[in-house]
Amino acid sequence: MSSSGRRPDFFIVGAPKCGTTALYSYLSAHPSVFMPANKEPHHFADDLSSPYYVRSPERYGSLFADAAPDQCIGEASVWYLFSRSAALRIRREVPEARLIVMLRRPDEMYLSLHNQMLASLYENEADPERAWRLQQPRRHGRQIPRLCDEPRFLQYREICSLGAQARRLLEVFERRQVLPLLFDDLVTSPREVYSRALGFLGLPDDGRHSFPKVNEAHQPRWRLLEATRRAVDRKLVSRGLRLRSLARPLSNLSRRMRAVNTRFVQKPRLNAPFRRELRAAFRADIVDLSRVLGLDLSDWLDERSPEKPSTSGQGRH
Repeated sequence: MSSSGRRPDFFIVGAPKCGTTALYSYLSAHPSVFMPANKEPHHFADDLSSPYYVRSPERYGSLFADAAPDQCIGEASVWYLFSRSAALRIRREVPEARLIVMLRRPDEMYLSLHNQMLASLYENEADPERAWRLQQPRRHGRQIPRLCDEPRFLQYREICSLGAQARRLLEVFERRQVLPLLFDDLVTSPREVYSRALGFLGLPDDGRHSFPKVNEAHQPRWRLLEATRRAVDRKLVSRGLRLRSLARPLSNLSRRMRAVNTRFVQKPRLNAPFRRELRAAFRADIVDLSRVLGLDLSDWLDERSPEKPSTSGQGRH
């Protein structure tokens, strides 16, 4: 798969908006770990569509070519858990792989995911409640935003139903190969969560005590500029220009445009009836998730618990 024939030893398989970027950032800095700069190659998710996914085995292997012989190799593709084919493909190629699953209370996950879809221009409905009610027509191919490469990413209830996805994952991998970690624990006790991940991967403690927040909630300042940037970027990817001499300057230009056009935002506040509706919608799935992974998620089931304030780290990682 790579020039040395090595494959990843572990995968952060999701879920999106559950702390995957933060954990990827922390583990990448560990001297005994190699993770590629391309955080989300999604090579094994062949049932999902995006021009940015790394489909070629040769190109995927090249992501790990710079890993030292004694380093533990990992990658973090957040849609592997949601994909219906990724786990089976990983099992065939890396049967002893270790999988880290990041989990979050579904109603909070939905808010953050909806914001991410807005930022990526996959979503064009700014109101979370109206976007939730568009799932049915979109399931039938209606009201899909023009720049949405994968309409399944707008099926928020399916994406945030983590119990069903965890059950599917454990039909392929043994429980000993799967480490579930909770977003709230990463926010409140990052050192403890990081230590658990190192222990699961069999890595020595590197003494890390700094855990800055990453991937803050953001939106483009000007959606037209972001649409232009993404349209050009997709053209470059589809024509393979990223592999030629123009790759670096064009990629740098795209990054600068994104930096200039990015503004950080606070999450929206949901009205009480809609929040209760969301919590009721996910209740059975939370119970299933708790049973499948052996987790105490009783606080997720408490409908009286208030919405967490943005200062808790919500909308980040």
